Amino acid sequence: MFILKDKYMGRTKGSLNKPKSPKTRLETINFEKQLANAPVNKPSSFGWISYGERNTYPYLLENLYNTSVTHRSCIDFAVNAIIGEGIDYEAMEIDSNDLQAPNYYTSWNTFIRQLAFDWCLFNSFSFQIIKNRDNQSYSFFHQPVETVRLEEMDADGVINGAYLCKDWTSPNKFGTVRLPMFGFQSEAKIPMGQPFLFYHSGYNVSSPYYGAPIYGSALNVIQAEAQYQQYDLKSVTNGFTPTGALVLPDCETEEEKQAIIRRITDMFTGAENASNILISFRSSVEDNPVQFTPFQQDSKGVDLYEQANERTVSRLIAAHRIPSKALIGYSLDNLGFSNSAEYLESAFALYNVNVANANRQEIINVVNQAFRANGVDVELKLKPLRYNLDSNTQISPDKTEGAEPVSEDEATERENNTI
Repeated sequence: MFILKDKYMGRTKGSLNKPKSPKTRLETINFEKQLANAPVNKPSSFGWISYGERNTYPYLLENLYNTSVTHRSCIDFAVNAIIGEGIDYEAMEIDSNDLQAPNYYTSWNTFIRQLAFDWCLFNSFSFQIIKNRDNQSYSFFHQPVETVRLEEMDADGVINGAYLCKDWTSPNKFGTVRLPMFGFQSEAKIPMGQPFLFYHSGYNVSSPYYGAPIYGSALNVIQAEAQYQQYDLKSVTNGFTPTGALVLPDCETEEEKQAIIRRITDMFTGAENASNILISFRSSVEDNPVQFTPFQQDSKGVDLYEQANERTVSRLIAAHRIPSKALIGYSLDNLGFSNSAEYLESAFALYNVNVANANRQEIINVVNQAFRANGVDVELKLKPLRYNLDSNTQISPDKTEGAEPVSEDEATERENNTI
């Protein structure tokens, strides 16, 4: 419910003889709030390269992670697939007690998990390297990607420094700190006690500075799922308020009319308010008072909503290159498998070969290269995660209405030929 002040309800008595608008006018309201697939990177006057038009692109990606159920499940699954069973001390031929921790409060498994999460979410990761007081050992501290902004490259294409800020939405309030970059192109070792920043990103055809996430082509899909969830919540809390057309008396000035539009737009539009409105201004106040005409909703709307949501999930899974939605917690598709455990093992093996192994090697190789460049004679190795489900494990497939029954022989044949 909303209340408009009297001055917005129409003309005063003394203004009834003023010229009237010739025709009823419609105002179009644009509700588009899409997140760009590729952020704009441009030099700022403060010395760093902006990460997105407003320098807040990483926060937008974080928000999508926190608001889309399927997207978050995909990211978490990708991180777990990289970490696997953690540091493989057996393959490294070293005792766990003999490997010095990356810093005084973080284990290697935690440190690698932090890098893996940033890699899956941003396609980049960063950490600080500090030579300890003994002038021999080193400490490694994870630096969240969203806090880093890079300097512009020099004439040789080298980034020599980066800026850190706790919150880039208010750099003046929180302040910025510049750190020199650690690069493998220099043979000089870092001095004791001086922090250096290492930043690594995957290839980005749109920018040489910041990484482009693997799921970048599906950002609109992720936003759609987040809007579906907002719609569900607000539809319930608002009592499934219908959409409709709101007709108001005309206003004396354009400023008053726009003020009403802005106010009603803020109150009633968008997925967070589970409704849309059409605003029409009449030319005469002698007509009917303020009216709201609800639109009759088609009974097929629910089916269209469910179908759209299913397409969204399928596209998200494809964007993350995950072979089966069952790997992230959804029900197994009705594919006629008699042994779903083997299906999941095959699906994960396919993901491990095509995606997880490459991500794991990308992270571990970079960390080990940083070790070698600073004289650390240790090479980290991770033990890949494997599905070891019992052969008798059965996962019930979705029951699709109208699906044809599949014989056991056909199910076995499909299982042997499908990943």
